[in-house]
Amino acid sequence: LNVAADDMLVGNPEAKVTVIEYYSPTCAHCRMYHRWTYPLLKEKYIDTGLVAYVTREFVGSKQDMDAALLIRCKGDLDTYLKLHKILLDKQSQWAYNRNFRDILTNIGQVGGIEPEEYAACLSNQDKVNVLMANTKLIYDMPDFGGTPSFFINQQRHKKPYSFEELSKALD
Repeated sequence: LNVAADDMLVGNPEAKVTVIEYYSPTCAHCRMYHRWTYPLLKEKYIDTGLVAYVTREFVGSKQDMDAALLIRCKGDLDTYLKLHKILLDKQSQWAYNRNFRDILTNIGQVGGIEPEEYAACLSNQDKVNVLMANTKLIYDMPDFGGTPSFFINQQRHKKPYSFEELSKALD
């Protein structure tokens, strides 16, 4: 579980501590983690340069795949972070809607991705391969219990993903 060239990393890439988070765009627990816990970790560890933080998508459904392709479409960190936040904030509106692709297309436009650009990303086999490889890597681990899952310096964090427990592990 090393940081890869196609990973979206925030914080200090030279930090002594690296966190890799696996999340699913349709995961309600992931949404809650990013709403309540992640901002506290970001302030204490990421913004201060103590942690390199990588977010990787776990693709468990067509909705996850299409959402992951949307946020990775442009390939830059700013767009990724903006759309990641929007997708999780608006998860209840698109994740289980039969018109999810239309809604994702509209969300993409908010993030500066035109419908034609998104359509091209949906059929970009290189991006699909990266997402599937990341998903397979975590899925094949014997103790994978779902998303969100965290690895701190390549060790699976098996305790609750509360701010308190993650802080203990990071410290």
